[in-house]
Amino acid sequence: MPALESAFNQLEARLQLLVEGSLARLFPAPAWQAELARGLTEALRHDARPAEAGSAVASMLAPDHYVIFLPAQQARLFQENPGLLAALAEHLRQAALEAGFYFSAMPSLRALPAPEADARHIQVVAHFSQEHSGQTQFLGEPLPTAHAPATTAAAFLIVDGAQLFPLTEVVTNIGRLAENHLAIPNGRISRRHAQLRLVRDRYVIFDLGSSGGTFVNGRRITQCTLQPGDIISLAGVPLVFGADSAEATASTQEILPPRQ
Repeated sequence: MPALESAFNQLEARLQLLVEGSLARLFPAPAWQAELARGLTEALRHDARPAEAGSAVASMLAPDHYVIFLPAQQARLFQENPGLLAALAEHLRQAALEAGFYFSAMPSLRALPAPEADARHIQVVAHFSQEHSGQTQFLGEPLPTAHAPATTAAAFLIVDGAQLFPLTEVVTNIGRLAENHLAIPNGRISRRHAQLRLVRDRYVIFDLGSSGGTFVNGRRITQCTLQPGDIISLAGVPLVFGADSAEATASTQEILPPRQ
């Protein structure tokens, strides 16, 4: 739709201007500034949806949660100066509103170092926070498991490089069947392929006797305690494990502007 494409182009151009103005010391090269603006725009484009079927561009709802994977130096600067993320979140909100999109909550951003294989690029993944999204496209009917304690690190999986799946359960089952917490409809994935368990505030992944195997950083495992940035492969389908400390998440939320 031409009007929608124009809105995305306007969003990207406006974001790049804002990044050049306030974050130039983090991204002195114009190519990096453009890549950050493009990454935020593409992440919003991937998950944006109409508020109602057949609604106009002005009624498009944008995802409110963004994870930015950056070169290690820039990620560290963001983490050490959370006010920069707050400023970027406000820039994103302003640019999106000007382009005809809106948020149901103030957008929140997190910065993490990119996996080693992608350390020279910026990647952004977006999703709707649970309070506004209901179940994601990977979720079947929720299984009767206990929720993770509120003090646990905010952990998540990046599924196949495109979908962010928050980890909110003490036990998370992964497989091809829809009854799994994380259902991945891929023929290479076993019906019940792997399981994540929260053990003493650390996530441990277990292979459930899958035919294609479970690998962490290229090594086949039967069980493995995960570290942020670990790359999991389920029969060739990649998942990246990420986690923020509860303290860091809380401090970042405190400095965000109030929800509109």
